[in-house]
Formats: sequence, C-alpha cells, structure tokens
Amino acid sequence: AAEDVAAARLYTLWGLVDLKQGDNAAARDHLRQAIDAGQDKPVVHLYLAQAHYRLQEYAPTIAAIEAAGLARQDDPNLYAILAKSHWELGHKAQAWAALDAGEERYPGQTHFRRQKIFYLIEQELYQKAAELGQAYLAGAEADVTDYLAVGRALRGSGQLEQARDFLEAARLQYPQDHRVAVELAQVYLKLDQVMAAAHLYEQASLLKPELRSEAAELYRRAGKLFQALNLNAQIPESETKLKQRLAILLETERYAQAATMEDDLLRAGLLENQDIRYALAYAQFKNGEFERAENHLQQLSRSDLFRKAAELRKAMADCKDAAWKCY
Repeated sequence: AAEDVAAARLYTLWGLVDLKQGDNAAARDHLRQAIDAGQDKPVVHLYLAQAHYRLQEYAPTIAAIEAAGLARQDDPNLYAILAKSHWELGHKAQAWAALDAGEERYPGQTHFRRQKIFYLIEQELYQKAAELGQAYLAGAEADVTDYLAVGRALRGSGQLEQARDFLEAARLQYPQDHRVAVELAQVYLKLDQVMAAAHLYEQASLLKPELRSEAAELYRRAGKLFQALNLNAQIPESETKLKQRLAILLETERYAQAATMEDDLLRAGLLENQDIRYALAYAQFKNGEFERAENHLQQLSRSDLFRKAAELRKAMADCKDAAWKCY
C-alpha cells in the first residue's frame, strides 16, 4: 500500500514466486495485476500463459502467448502449448497450423510430428496416423508410448498384419513393458487368433498380475480350460474370479465343484444375478442335489430363465422316476 512501491515489479515478483511454488491460480492473479499496473515485458505474458495453461484455461493461454509475440520468442515449446490450447478448444485447424509453424521454424524438433500423430488418432484418422507415425519412428528418439500409438493406429486402420509385425518388433525392444504385449494381443484377437492372444495376456500378467482374469478368459474362449482354471486359481478373491470359476467348472463338467461354490457366491452377493443363480442350480441338478437346485429355481423371475427352470424341473422329475437315465 506504500506510495513509493513499484506495483508492477512487486506483483511480477510475487507471481513468479507463486509459479515456482506451484500455486498457479495465485500466480495468474498476481501476474495479471502486474500487467494491469503497467508491466509490459513479453516474458511476463509468457509466465502468465504458463499459469493459465497449468490451470487448463486455454483461451487465456492463447491470448497471453499472442500478447508476448510468438514470432519474437525462441522457444519451441510455445508452439506445442499453443497447439494444445487450440485443440482443447476445438480449434483443429489452428492447432494443426501451430504445429506446422513450429515444425517449420524448428525442423530438428520431432515432438511436433509426435503431437500430430496423437491428434490424428484422436480424430480416428488411423491410416494417416500410421503413415506419419512410421516416418516419425524412423528418424526420432521414440519411446514405448510412441510405438504403442503407432501400433494402435495400424490396428485401428485395419492394417492388422502390419500392426502385428510392428508390435512384435516393439516387444523385442521392450520385453518388460506389459502394454506392448496387451496391444499385440488385441491385434491377434482382431485376427481371430485367440490362443495367441491368451498366451500374450498370460505373459503380460507376469508383469501385471491384474491381467490374469483376462488371460484366463481368453484361454477359456480358446477351449484351453485347464490353463484357464489354473490362471483363475491365481486371481485374488473377487466377483470376477468367482463368476469366471463357475463358468469354467460348468464347461469342464465339474459339477460337484461348481455346486460347492454356493456359499462363496452368496457372500459375494452374486446370487442376485439370476443367470448365476440358474447356473448354480444347474450344477446342483447335475450333482444330484435336487432340493437345493429347486430352492434356487423358485427365486428366478426372468421370463427366459423361468422357461429354463421349468425344463430343469421336468428333468429332475424324470430322474426321480428313472434315476438310471441321469447317471
């Protein structure tokens, strides 16, 4: 409040301290006060742009960069920030123009092309993204994220064989990154090679155990039920594990084991699901536990399952009349 204080300098310094401390909202306010007090240095507008950008305030970010004079600055990151701000506001053409301008001014900077690839993928222009991505990878210091993006673009554009070959090579380069194996597995699924996808998910689950359920499900789909059951046994107790285990046991005709799951399913609240309740009743019927099966059938109300329940009751009645037919 003192009369001899240079307000513009005071608020500039205050804003810089806020920015260094990560208080972006305070930095924005103080830098704005500095500019209102007469601060006209371009670098202060750039600091203001940084604060706005961190706060995801994209229109003011653009305005601050323009006030600083983009052509007078020597910072390639400004073009990337400008492009991102336009993109988030839906200004696709302006975003692309900013990247073009950055690439023209700084031809040695590869991140502009990288940003273009991700924008093309976001717009589902996979063919163009794949073409640009492969050219980018040929001359840039790419990381695993870049390989994944290009592989995803190839898959999305329907170039499945190219995606497979590309991701197989990426997997050799990044054997400890589960994401590459998962992305490659998605390609094999598109190629209807479920067994290959299951194997990849199993390998990925060694790095990320949460993927075991997906691996088990793919083995189940591939008809490899022993592998599916083995992987399922390694999953921590969960609804997913129980539902999957019940399905596998029914497919392998291990009805006695499936019938013993009643308490676990009840504790997990899964018997509220009528499909699961019917599956359990069927297992108990096949295991000769007719009364327990009937108790579950009585609680079915869905029309399609009600008809199935009627058929199951008839089968149980036939078994009681001629048990030799059922065993």
